[in-house]
Amino acid sequence: IRVQSFTALKQQVDDWSQKAIVLRVEGDANTKVTAACVKPTTCELTQSFGDLAESNEMLFTRPFPWESAMLHRITFAENYETEFTVEDEGDGARVDWYYARVVQANGEHAWSSPIWVEKKS
Repeated sequence: IRVQSFTALKQQVDDWSQKAIVLRVEGDANTKVTAACVKPTTCELTQSFGDLAESNEMLFTRPFPWESAMLHRITFAENYETEFTVEDEGDGARVDWYYARVVQANGEHAWSSPIWVEKKS
């Protein structure tokens, strides 16, 4: 993939500096990905999928705060989704609510919005 992005610091007010490319790639923990740039200077970063499953990695064109790019943490296909079942133990006398709280495979936490359950009329 070749991308040209005008996100230099002098243009940051005129352009979105948080652009992203999202890919679905087949591979395992040993698969490697390389990100390279030619402007404003040449730079290159190679990481394995195993390393990126543990942590993101930054590619700096020059010392901070100059232009940079991030290779975000990846998620392997077996961690895309899950399912579970919960039985409502309420007696129907009041409205109950539930929410899902999870710890993702990469260690991040996520919460769902509340799910309200009430007795059928």
